Amino acid sequence: MMLLLSTTRLLGRGKTLLRDPVRRISVDMSSGKRLRVLVDMDGVLADFEGGFLKKYRAKYPEDPFISLQDRRGFWVSTQYGQLRSDLCEKAISIWESKDFFMELEPLPGGLEAVREMAQMENTDVFICTSPINHIQHCPYEKYAWVEQHLGQGFLEQVILTRDKTVISGDILIDDKPDILGVDPDPTWEHILFTTCHNKHLSPPQKRLLSWADDWRAVLNSRRHDRSGDEIVVGARGNAVTLKSGDEIIAEPRGNAVLLKYQKKKGSGDEIIADARGNAVSQK
Repeated sequence: MMLLLSTTRLLGRGKTLLRDPVRRISVDMSSGKRLRVLVDMDGVLADFEGGFLKKYRAKYPEDPFISLQDRRGFWVSTQYGQLRSDLCEKAISIWESKDFFMELEPLPGGLEAVREMAQMENTDVFICTSPINHIQHCPYEKYAWVEQHLGQGFLEQVILTRDKTVISGDILIDDKPDILGVDPDPTWEHILFTTCHNKHLSPPQKRLLSWADDWRAVLNSRRHDRSGDEIVVGARGNAVTLKSGDEIIAEPRGNAVLLKYQKKKGSGDEIIADARGNAVSQK
């Protein structure tokens, strides 16, 4: 409270509050900065839907099933439960069984694409996958699948997480249309990988129709998006990176302060300067 009483409010909105303006330096962030690509496993690299249907029909040959053409919605068990209430648990029992994940077939072109990404200059690729709640077999089998199809060296590139929003990356290639978690604004751009359950949707994000689609252009586009960043240098020599939609305010002591703007509400941060001339960003 004492600090606020002794402050001068500076509603900057990008105004330079210095006799000497800050300096802007355009930089090519596509050169030197590594691109981190996160690739989902089930439904993107491994044929979860095809593997499920094959084993479901083998285990329950007398029960109704949903063809891949008629699949709708991410959760298989939900759609089967709507078909008949007891089928929900039967569906779940398939992917909870031993060897289900281990025996999934690779989707065409996926392994080749990941290997090529891993060899690209300034590119890091990780398999980012969510284990099911029933953990008796799933985590081990996911690692075993990667080792079998991509080699032991790729095990270091596997990320198992129930919340992908907390994983830092530039691109996430995933078949799930809505990826939610504790971070409402994850660092990655979601590229929706087309599969039977989401092909009817008109999502806001970019799509990959398959691995035969131009995934290289998607990576290059993301690199290009980052190349428009600017470095803003204050009079005292400090620097902050200015991205699209951000503004810079310079405090009386010569430091540059980055104003972040809320994407949905459109309201900006406020800057207040304390008695010593330091600027503080107020959300």
